[in-house]
Parts: sequence; structure tokens; C-alpha cells
Amino acid sequence: MKTPIPPIHGTPEELKELLSAVREAQRHQRLQALYLLQTQQARTRRQVAHLLGVHRDTVGRWLAAYASGGIPQMLTIAKAPGKVPLLAPAMQQALRDRLTQPHGFASYKAIWQWLRQEYGLSIAYKTVHKFVRYTLRAKLKVPRKSPIKKF
Repeated sequence: MKTPIPPIHGTPEELKELLSAVREAQRHQRLQALYLLQTQQARTRRQVAHLLGVHRDTVGRWLAAYASGGIPQMLTIAKAPGKVPLLAPAMQQALRDRLTQPHGFASYKAIWQWLRQEYGLSIAYKTVHKFVRYTLRAKLKVPRKSPIKKF
């Protein structure tokens, strides 16, 4: 069954003020949907979706959020939690501290072995290398052996 479009509260002038105050594009689009419905420039979800360049189901979700909690509910944008880091913050700090020591690690393999022994982590060598080199921005520069008669 089709859900009816909820009644839009507020005058077009109030919605226009909100539109000018909002700077984020996603929130602006959502308010614009309400404005189009309130001013009768669009009468259906499909018309609103066509005018805003989104899918009609997206407009339906916005209107369902508006019906359940008003404008504040409609303007909340959920953010994905993201991937859990392989190394806990305490482990990262211990690794940073160890890397700053003059004789910290000789190679990335040594770091990999240290993580395995200290914390029992079984992660790939490539992962350790990428994390240390690009995330922590550490370079393992160790003086190499030099011939005695060089100079």
C-alpha cells in the first residue's frame, strides 16, 4: 500500500530561510524536497525525485524520517562506523614508542615478529609494512656496513 506524503509543517518562507542557512549538499537536498512539496511545485515522490535527481525511494525515506521526527530527524545523516583497526590504540602507541628509539627495529620483518610475540597478532607482513610505512609514516633507515678502507 502506498504511504501518503506527510503534511509539511511550516511556511515556504521558513523553509526558504532554512535552505539558505544549510551549507551541506545532502541536507540542502532534503530541505529542498520539503520546499517543493510545500509550494506545490511537485505533488508526488516521483516528481520530487525527478527534480532533485535522486530515486523516488530516497525521497520516500526522507519523508518517512520527516513524518517520524520532523526536520531534525530528516536532516540527520547516518555515518558508517568504519572498519575496526587491526592494532588497538595501545598497540599503536607502543609501536610508535619503539620506532622512535634509536635501536628500535632493523627491518619490517622484525616489527612483524615483535607484534606476533608481544601481542599474539597473526597479520600479514604486507599489512605491517603498509601500516608502519604509510600510516605511521616511519622509515626504517639503518646504517649499513661500510668497508674499512673506504676513505
